[in-house]
Amino acid sequence: MSKVRTDYRDALETLISDKFKTRKRFCDATGLSETMLSHVLARRKHLSIDALTDALAKIGYRLRILPNR
Repeated sequence: MSKVRTDYRDALETLISDKFKTRKRFCDATGLSETMLSHVLARRKHLSIDALTDALAKIGYRLRILPNR
């Protein structure tokens, strides 16, 4: 039985496209740089847990760890 892997960057990209008109507006709201976001969404870099948690908190979201099902 193979595991289905999900990546936080997929959820982040969905959040941005659903809730913000542009990546720039997301960056302005969260304090993340557009350059860093571009690298993260292109899977060249990762956000630290602290940076992700802080950015999400600024827009009314939080990080949650769930069991695999």
